[in-house]
Amino acid sequence: MFLLAACGGSDSGVSRLAGTRLQARVEAIRTAASHAGRSATERRVMELLVVVDELQAKGELSAAAQARIRHAAAAVSAQLSLLPAPTTTTTTAPPEEHKGKGHGKGNEGNDHGKD
Repeated sequence: MFLLAACGGSDSGVSRLAGTRLQARVEAIRTAASHAGRSATERRVMELLVVVDELQAKGELSAAAQARIRHAAAAVSAQLSLLPAPTTTTTTAPPEEHKGKGHGKGNEGNDHGKD
């Protein structure tokens, strides 16, 4: 993953604090891609983009660095779109078995002796 190259180094437009935060986000993306799958990885990429915008707004990240990181994140997202979409499996519980005789009280719904 090439996001790391966009997140630090001298004259990169990334402060030391921003580099540390971004490295942690990139690591979270790597972990998600390795273990959690496409949906989790997409969420981590979106979280990275939020942090990138926050850091740029605070002056911890130059506009050029922001653009580089956003471009790298878009490339990662494009690669994720090549993976199969996550599938969901739904299961239904088998119907409950009723044991014993019917439901309710013995004479319910019975009009015996009410005339």
